[in-house]
Order: sequence, then C-alpha cells, then structure tokens
Amino acid sequence: MKKVCLVMTMVLVMSATALAAKPFTIKLGVVTKSGAAQNIVAEKFRELLEARLDGAYTVKIYHSASIGNETEILHQIQMGTIHMGVITGGPFDTFDPIVRVINYTMFFIT
Repeated sequence: MKKVCLVMTMVLVMSATALAAKPFTIKLGVVTKSGAAQNIVAEKFRELLEARLDGAYTVKIYHSASIGNETEILHQIQMGTIHMGVITGGPFDTFDPIVRVINYTMFFIT
C-alpha cells in the first residue's frame, strides 16, 4: 500500500511539474495592422505580461483581422475560442442596444 501511495504521489508531482513548465497562451485578436495604435497596445500588453509573470503566460496576437472583424472577435470571445480582443465601442451595440446611448452620450460630453 505504501508503494502505491508513493507512486501516486510521484505521478502527481511529475504532472504538476509538467503543467507548471508549460506556459498558458492567451489568444488576443486585433483588427488593425502592425504599427497601428491598437496593435501597439497589444504588443505592450504582451511585453508587460510576459515580463512580469516570468513565462507563466504567453500572448499570441492575431492582427490584421486575421481571425475576423471586431464583431467576429467578440463572438469568439463569447465562445471561448480566443481569450481577449482590442475592440472599439462600435460593435458592442450588436450585443446590447443600450450601448448606443452610452456612445452618443460620450460623444456629446467630449
């Protein structure tokens, strides 16, 4: 019985070590091309996250609308296909029309 417990403990430790060694990749969608403001923000996010979390996470940026437009990126986030997106306020009103009121209010305030 002691040998079985020892083997199980070793298997758990090796599994945890293997999982800890493999970084989690965050998938981030951006519709703009390299050099655009949204892409610069995405690159800076990747730089800061990867530097501060010592390789526990990596960020894969899908730029130039390679995985779809902003509305499609929002749908993919909802489905869990990707994790994040740099999105403007425009496509949010397809999800909830009240967002239009917020956008108009912000326009008049500024």
